[in-house]
Amino acid sequence: MYGVSPGCDGKGMVWLGNVVPGPSYEPQKFAQQAKASGFYVFDGQHFSKTMAEFLGNSFGRMLLIIICFVSACVLLFFLDLRVAALAMSPMVFAFVCTLGTLRVIGHPIDVPGLMLAILIFGMGVDYSFSFVRVYQRCHSEEHLSHGPVRTSVFLASSATLIGMVTLSFSEHAVARSSGITASIGVAYCAIGAFVILPPLLRRVFAPRPIPAPDPKNPRRWVMRRFGSLSAWPRMFAWFKMRLDPMFPRLGELVPDCGTVLDVGCGFGVPSAWLMARSSRMRVVALEPDDDRAQVASWVLGDRGEVSVGTAPGDLKPGSVDAALCLDMVHHLDDAALAGTLTRIASSLAPGGRLVLRATVPSASGPTLFRRVEHALVRITTGRTPQFRPADELCKALEKAELHLVLMEPTAKGREETWFVAERSGAQG
Repeated sequence: MYGVSPGCDGKGMVWLGNVVPGPSYEPQKFAQQAKASGFYVFDGQHFSKTMAEFLGNSFGRMLLIIICFVSACVLLFFLDLRVAALAMSPMVFAFVCTLGTLRVIGHPIDVPGLMLAILIFGMGVDYSFSFVRVYQRCHSEEHLSHGPVRTSVFLASSATLIGMVTLSFSEHAVARSSGITASIGVAYCAIGAFVILPPLLRRVFAPRPIPAPDPKNPRRWVMRRFGSLSAWPRMFAWFKMRLDPMFPRLGELVPDCGTVLDVGCGFGVPSAWLMARSSRMRVVALEPDDDRAQVASWVLGDRGEVSVGTAPGDLKPGSVDAALCLDMVHHLDDAALAGTLTRIASSLAPGGRLVLRATVPSASGPTLFRRVEHALVRITTGRTPQFRPADELCKALEKAELHLVLMEPTAKGREETWFVAERSGAQG
């Protein structure tokens, strides 16, 4: 039953100036009946309610999609479920506390709040991401990188919070509601990043003593040392040990005790492989890249000493039982190669040996591996790599008074070749 107040627009069109809903009023049914009768009805109250429900459902689904997408991206970046869960924990804390706070103060979760939830989630991920990455790269909180990261996150969160708090005092209802919701959400994101995340990260990335050697499964031992690092060095070590055929033979060429000098150690995968065989081995390494040196220092722990520098200028004098030059001599020009071999020879103890692996160009033309390495060196350093023939490397070893005792390819069909040499004075 409806109360109707009819009218006319002067052109024969009848309009209903006022429709008073009765006790059994059903908006959609009434609109369909009105349309069948030849006129249209606009119910402002029903329209507002329908639009609010539509926008709420739409932004709710959008928020759910973004949460799933960001979570998947975080997991894909870290490739570690535990670290990804740590990075997402401040957002979970912020969402739970924001919903509880809005409930306590009696503020409804309206459309502006759902819209800003997406923005708040993005900012919260940024705060957590910065903290997790600096802990992965610099495990100790005393490292100089921690201070700037904390400062930048504090400035970003406080500036956003000030803006949202100012907006919450707006006279406009929508702006005021947005400011209240955003202020609470940003505040909890900052609290989660500064209060909850650091203790968890300290526990996960705390330095641990090197485990006992595992000569039967050195690969597992090495991956344990890389376990808390970022995805790139961890995946590099995983693929290196599975795709590079040098590791079983490397263990046969290097003694399982004493001090080993690793020139150009990279992430420290070969040195860690050797350390996995015996607890009586210590590594002294040199690496020109600071990021790789930091990773190697963490992996080798208190059984290794990693310095940042280039050969031959930064090679420190000392006595070592063996030396490694693995896949690095093509980075050196002739003078640097001669100087490096001479310094290594002077550092080798009597009976010590140099284990060198180098890419020897084959007569059939460059292989895929050499093409890739050539491109990487040109892109990363801007220099042209020098892949030398075997006789040229043998002459360089002889000139440095290193006696060649073994030369063999790493694997069939590969250009990488082993050169094992000992000090000439140690013979006989």
